[in-house]
Amino acid sequence: MKTTYTLHYLWEGDTGGPLMDELERRCPDCVERLGPTQRRLSFTRPEGDPQTQEALRLLLEAGFRPRLNLGEPEPPKSFRLDIKREYEPEDLEGLEYVQIADYTVQFAAERSGEGDPYYPDAEITVVADTLVFGQEIGRLDLEERFLVSEGLKGRMEREVFAHVVLRPVHAVGSPGAVARFETEPYWEWATDLISPPPAQGPARFVRGGRPLAPDEVPASGVHSREGWEFPEVLYPLEVRFRRRDMEEVGPFDLAAYHSQAHGAWLSMTNHPERRGRTDLPPLPVAVSRPRIASRRFFEFCVREGLPFTWRPVYVVD
Repeated sequence: MKTTYTLHYLWEGDTGGPLMDELERRCPDCVERLGPTQRRLSFTRPEGDPQTQEALRLLLEAGFRPRLNLGEPEPPKSFRLDIKREYEPEDLEGLEYVQIADYTVQFAAERSGEGDPYYPDAEITVVADTLVFGQEIGRLDLEERFLVSEGLKGRMEREVFAHVVLRPVHAVGSPGAVARFETEPYWEWATDLISPPPAQGPARFVRGGRPLAPDEVPASGVHSREGWEFPEVLYPLEVRFRRRDMEEVGPFDLAAYHSQAHGAWLSMTNHPERRGRTDLPPLPVAVSRPRIASRRFFEFCVREGLPFTWRPVYVVD
C-alpha cells in the first residue's frame, strides 16, 4: 500500500507571514513564490516524509486545521489536505471480502425522467441515445447504479453469485437507438443485501475536521469517516466487520455497505432533482452505497477486466 499526502496552503499579504517564513525555511522544496505578496505551500509526498511531517506540525501548532476538498467554505486558518491510498494486489491477498473503492466506467447514461429516481427497486428507463453500445459496463449519470451488457449479464448468471441481482432496463429515445437497445439490451447490476454494521460503529459525519451532530448534517459537502481525530478523519475508509455479524447475515458475493454515506458526498443529496426538496422521504438502502464483494466476485471482476479499484475489508473476531 502506498499512502500520499497532498497539502495546499496559500498565503497572501501580511497575515501569516511569519508562519510562511518558517515553512519556507523548514520545507524549502514545498513553498513556491507566486509574486511579491504571494507564496504557496503545495506538495504531494509519501506518508512519513520528513518535510510533510514538519509542515503539518507547524500548521497545527499555529492553530490551523485541515479542511476537506469537497467545495466546503474555507474557514480562517485552514489548509487543504488530501490523503490517498493506493493498494497493490498483495494488499488484498487472503481477504474474504473487498470493497469497490472506485471505478471508471465506459459511459454514463441519462435517466429518462420516468419513475422515481431514488428507489432502487424500481426498474430504470434510460435514454437509449446516451448509451454506448458495445461496451460491457456503464452507469446512470449522477447515480452509482451500474448497467451491464447482455453478454456480461450472462457470464454473471452462470457464476450463480449470491445476492447479485440483474434487473431489466427499459429505453426511450430516437427510434434507431431504441431499436438497437432491443437487440443489445442493458441490465441493471445491483444487490438485494445490506452488510452488517461495521465493527467501528456507524459512519460519523464530518466537516472541516469536526464531527457533526445529526441535526447539523447539511445536504452536501460532508465526509463521513469511521474516526474523526486528525489525521484519521482524512484517510480513505477501510471497513472492518465482526465475524459473528457476518455469520448472521450468511454467505454473500455482493452487498451494499451498511451506512448510507461513505466518505464522499451524501448519497444523491447533491442530485439536481433533489436539491431544496423537503417533501422527499429518506433515501433507500442501495442507492450510492459502496459495494462489498466476496473474493469470488472480486476474482470474477478481475478476470473480466471490469474497471474497478479495490480496497481491503477486514473480518475481525
